[in-house]
Amino acid sequence: MFQEEIRRALGFAKRGVSVRIVGRAGSGRSTAIREIITELEKTGAEVYSLFGARLLQQTPLAGIASLGLDMRGRHTGPLGMADVLAEQLSQRGSRIIVVDDIDLLDNESLAVLDIAQRRSQRPMIMSMDDSPIYPRTSVLVPERWPEAQVRLPSLRYDQVNQLIAETLSAPRTSMSPPTS
Repeated sequence: MFQEEIRRALGFAKRGVSVRIVGRAGSGRSTAIREIITELEKTGAEVYSLFGARLLQQTPLAGIASLGLDMRGRHTGPLGMADVLAEQLSQRGSRIIVVDDIDLLDNESLAVLDIAQRRSQRPMIMSMDDSPIYPRTSVLVPERWPEAQVRLPSLRYDQVNQLIAETLSAPRTSMSPPTS
């Protein structure tokens, strides 16, 4: 369903350009991100994936903690975590950061990503809502990193049905409510 957008995003990332996938709620941003992660892993890339959550936005380092970085003998604050992540990203081979709903990450996780991405110069693929509600100093500002933008239109009814059928692996007729 998002094959063209996924192909474009992967092409930009392959050239070392970060990608911002933008769309409204219901546009399929998370589905596109999951497919991008799958494609990157098929090519042998090391993917560092994070997922933003509205309920964890006020929890410091909640997003970065999901990466499971080995922090033995290091400071556990944002700078220590940024050091560890940048060190891992700087290793040889294809390495990329993928963040779903970056606009829902906590500020400390955003700071770690910012520092690690600057130090390692690795591309980042991120998804976010298309609302321009961020100040110019925010890490989320489009001009923050060299990046391309891929816009996803909202899904139509038939596309939603197709995604449900693909996700559940069931024919559409079996998805009707039970009759009594």
